[in-house]
Amino acid sequence: MQHNLTDSSSPPETYRLKTLTNAGKPFYFKTDASGKGWIFIGTDSGFEATTSVYFTQVNVTLVPQVVRID
Repeated sequence: MQHNLTDSSSPPETYRLKTLTNAGKPFYFKTDASGKGWIFIGTDSGFEATTSVYFTQVNVTLVPQVVRID
């Protein structure tokens, strides 16, 4: 999932809450043989200085999918 975290209406070094969602664009992954999987939450910035991002809440909904092997 890719989003833009910038908020040009805020002065520099001002923190604001921003809601991001991938509704309508589900992310699929496959677990290992025991049913285990990992979810990593993070950012990557191309800005050549310190970037501070604070995650205040992360909601994840997991829905089992049936995989057909033809």
